[in-house]
Amino acid sequence: MMKIVVLTKNYGKDVTGATLATHTFIHLWAEYPEVAEIVVLAQHLFTFEKHPKIHIIQYTSHFKIPALIRQYKAADTIFYSDDHYGGFLADAGVKYVHTYHGNWPDARWLNIEYFLKSFYFIPKYAKTIKFADKVVNVSNYMKKFTDRYNKNSITIRNGVDNSKIEIVHKNKNFIPNKCLMLGNVDSRKYGMLPQLIDGLRDSNIVINIDVYGRIVNKKIVRKLKKYKEVTLHGFVPFSEIDLSQYAFLLSTSTKENLPISIVEILKSKLPVLAFAVGGIPEVIDDTSGRLLDAKNMQKNAEIIRQIIEQRIKFTFDNAIFSEFDWNLSSEKYLNIFKTLMS
Repeated sequence: MMKIVVLTKNYGKDVTGATLATHTFIHLWAEYPEVAEIVVLAQHLFTFEKHPKIHIIQYTSHFKIPALIRQYKAADTIFYSDDHYGGFLADAGVKYVHTYHGNWPDARWLNIEYFLKSFYFIPKYAKTIKFADKVVNVSNYMKKFTDRYNKNSITIRNGVDNSKIEIVHKNKNFIPNKCLMLGNVDSRKYGMLPQLIDGLRDSNIVINIDVYGRIVNKKIVRKLKKYKEVTLHGFVPFSEIDLSQYAFLLSTSTKENLPISIVEILKSKLPVLAFAVGGIPEVIDDTSGRLLDAKNMQKNAEIIRQIIEQRIKFTFDNAIFSEFDWNLSSEKYLNIFKTLMS
């Protein structure tokens, strides 16, 4: 029997990305008979599911983390981290697994704000990665970064909730020039959208874009509101979005690891058009979408024209989709935990 202690900053299921993945894995690990208990040490709590094996400890400041780690340090315990707070585990000298969900070092070059933040976050992550007993990456692309600090690293994909995924084009009721975008509205994900829309206007292409995501950068929001092509909906859970009305998903993010949302859309048999950044080229090929060129808006406009005019057909038969399975991935994690405990 083993105990798993999860050190994280945010915990909940109503948050995208790494936080959602951690919540999902914790509940899957709790179902294994060899797991006696899971303790979650979290600073910020969102909506989360309760489970008799899962105990939540909320700390008010990261300065309290060392004492909490000492409290749960034991021979039958394995620790897990999903963000830069993992460095506290390194200081404590405990066995731990770290999953790297981050966008560093690429995000350093987004703007001056991210450049300055990089001097804090990159060393924190480097320390967390360096002293981990095992490093897990969600994309092969970011494995190249973690390998700089720790060669004991592998790639395990995040999963998707197959119960929410439907084949959305059976009835052909989608609107050819209507697309959706997902993700927090900030400069990283939407900073290039105005430039892309300007390119579409220059090519006389009419498009309607629905944006689903929390407002993070009000300056970007003000800019997007000037475009009649864009409708901002705020955050809406993926399960509540009617995918059947859309012809494709558009991503203008310039720095990424590998978003779960893109894989969910692809497994929903909705094509994705995205810039070729991070791990995105690992899941998008000609059978499921197109990779856009951030430096050639005219070329992008022509691709979007072909999509709108339905001159491109997609089969969605990329074998890589089978890797994105929560149960399969959770078992891989558990095998790592057991190996480290033996």
